[in-house]
Amino acid sequence: MATPTPHPCSSRFFRILWPSFIQKLIIPKAFVKHILKGVSIKRARLVNPNGNSWLINIYKENQCMYFGGDGWKELIHAHNLKLGYILVFSYKGNMVLNFRAYDLSTCEITYPSKVFNAKIRNPKVPKNFEVIMTSHNLSRQCLYIPVEFTRQCDGLAHRHELILKDSKGQSWPVHLCHRKMAKHGSGMHIGGGWLQFAKGNSLDIGDKCIFKLKQRKQGDNRRRASAED
Repeated sequence: MATPTPHPCSSRFFRILWPSFIQKLIIPKAFVKHILKGVSIKRARLVNPNGNSWLINIYKENQCMYFGGDGWKELIHAHNLKLGYILVFSYKGNMVLNFRAYDLSTCEITYPSKVFNAKIRNPKVPKNFEVIMTSHNLSRQCLYIPVEFTRQCDGLAHRHELILKDSKGQSWPVHLCHRKMAKHGSGMHIGGGWLQFAKGNSLDIGDKCIFKLKQRKQGDNRRRASAED
């Protein structure tokens, strides 16, 4: 895949959040013309000033391209973006864009900064996934695990419990719940015990949890995770 080349007149742009911004954000035609034209691009990474990033889907509709999907909605919730806010984007290459957000007073917003890392022990699959905390994650006993991740973790699909360990070494037992999905067959989420872990570690909307697979100790059949601030 060819690498998009920035154009001096289109590597920076701003967008005002109109009523449809929750579903999609139109990308300026000049940016599309000079950077996305002729390139098979489906996703971009948007990075805020604190270095936190979100992988956003790019869609095409009626000769226009726009940001959308779950990643876009997570970014909106993480920054509490509202109608009339302004986003300023700066293209850095390889479909990475830095952005800044300004509220109705035209002042820059306060960005989420907390990042938690978690390691899940599994000897066969060196993969990871990220979750940006939303109001849904922090009000219910539910943290969905990406289907792609569960497919790669054969052992995890047969487990019903997990132990999270925070940066202080405290253990938090949680339940793994299995669910049927029309398109993907089956999925999993962390259920009972999740809210206790979230509250115990003062997780807030916009905080990022990075779950990394970790080699488990010999003879230990339980999946464990450690979380660091």
